[in-house]
Amino acid sequence: MKTVGEILKNARQEKKLTLEGVEQATKIRKKYLLALEENTFEKLPSLTYVQGFIKNYAEFLGQDTSYILSVFRRQFDSLEKPKVIPPGLSEPLNEPFWRLTPSKIIGIFILILVFLFFFWLFSQYQSFVWAPKINLESPSENEIIKGEKVQVLGRTDPWATLTINGQEVKLLDGRFSQEIAVSPGIVTINISATNKFAKKQELKRTIRVESP
Repeated sequence: MKTVGEILKNARQEKKLTLEGVEQATKIRKKYLLALEENTFEKLPSLTYVQGFIKNYAEFLGQDTSYILSVFRRQFDSLEKPKVIPPGLSEPLNEPFWRLTPSKIIGIFILILVFLFFFWLFSQYQSFVWAPKINLESPSENEIIKGEKVQVLGRTDPWATLTINGQEVKLLDGRFSQEIAVSPGIVTINISATNKFAKKQELKRTIRVESP
């Protein structure tokens, strides 16, 4: 008497179907179809799942499901109690490649923390090795100013200490704006930025002041 596997395999071959084609049509994984045809049922989930696979496969091939299931029962009259389905064996064929799980969320959170920590270390290293930058927006070099005061505008590193002509200026997120008194003639504005590791950057801006 033919086995369940022989009946199913012969029926599939008569219809000139591939295991891949049957897999797509029935949503039964190829490895399970192969296990059915080779009668290696120990590679499959529990007895209930095996019978379900056989029934679906037989129906797809146009076979008598009652007859094939009876053949299966005769093959396994002494079959032990069904085993617990191993994790992952009964997952659907079209299961997403990547699924967001609590453990993955925790892993992503840890990676973000590690990234932020190393970014902080790099910023500390940067402030230690490099002197602060000074970007002076106003006044421009050799600008002619009419009046007794000039507005000094610019930007530097937020953690720097900035002075203009020796006077410390408060920073707002690295930006500075300070009005200084000037006298007619050629005036040099001295700007200095120093970080907490004593790295200093200096900039001089020369302007021409005329009486109003």
